[in-house]
Amino acid sequence: MSPKGICLLLIVSAIWAPFRLVLANVTPECGTCVESFGGEADCLPFKCPDISASFDKFAGSQGGKDVIGLLSRVENAEDYPDTIIENENVMQAMSLFIRLPGIGELPKEEREWLFRYFTVKADWEKEMSFGVAMNRVNGDLYLVDFHTAATTQPSSLYVFDGSTYTKIARGENGMIGVTDFKAKGNELGVIYYRENSSHPEKDFALLEKEKNEWFVRWNSFQESEWISADGDVEYLADDLSLLAVTGSCFGLGRVEETARNKIFAVIGRQDAGICFTSIWERKGGGYVRKSKLPAGSSLYERLREMVD
Repeated sequence: MSPKGICLLLIVSAIWAPFRLVLANVTPECGTCVESFGGEADCLPFKCPDISASFDKFAGSQGGKDVIGLLSRVENAEDYPDTIIENENVMQAMSLFIRLPGIGELPKEEREWLFRYFTVKADWEKEMSFGVAMNRVNGDLYLVDFHTAATTQPSSLYVFDGSTYTKIARGENGMIGVTDFKAKGNELGVIYYRENSSHPEKDFALLEKEKNEWFVRWNSFQESEWISADGDVEYLADDLSLLAVTGSCFGLGRVEETARNKIFAVIGRQDAGICFTSIWERKGGGYVRKSKLPAGSSLYERLREMVD
């Protein structure tokens, strides 16, 4: 199938998708407005770039054929959107794809479109809500998130380095993606977001490379004092030693109920906007929030300190 035919297939699939689309990897121009099944007019920011030359070059190479061959092994099962974001054949295909000679020199958007075209070539026509975002760190080192167009479907974030790959995080009910990253020696800091609700949260993962493989050494997702809903996460130092975190009360979902209710009583209402600020400092293989409170302080006291 030609790239023009693939592009048409993508548009038709998008129009007939039985859910509100949140399309990724597309240009900002609005191509077509269609009526969704919910009765709302959705303006699709969908304009297929002309990558005929790249498609012919890479899909026709032996490496490209191997990528398509791996993708063609993925079964079109009922739980397809869930399985593709962690499917071993998809991961191996991506690992081969990023190592195709010359692929790293392509613009980011063209590289992402090219992989989506490969999935159609592998007979994924019925599931074209699938998308990827590839952030090249350096060489064959990439941060890649896999997602579907539906906000209710899961997604995943991986680090790829040559032939190896490691899962960093998973978003259970929405998009996941990289907002910033910083590589220092054998360490890689990754700031990523999860749109699990109308109040997206940002998290941070510290990765370390041992021999030829990356490992997740620390992830803020497990920290109850990491409040980042509607807020931001920023690097305060080039050596990954300090992080600044801001967030709203909607990030208190990680906090146990008693402490959460006491904080709401202090702030006055649950939609008080950005009200939590914190600094996180590197300690060994992880991070701790900087605090002036004595050891043994209650969770409520620690949260209260972040409001002040």
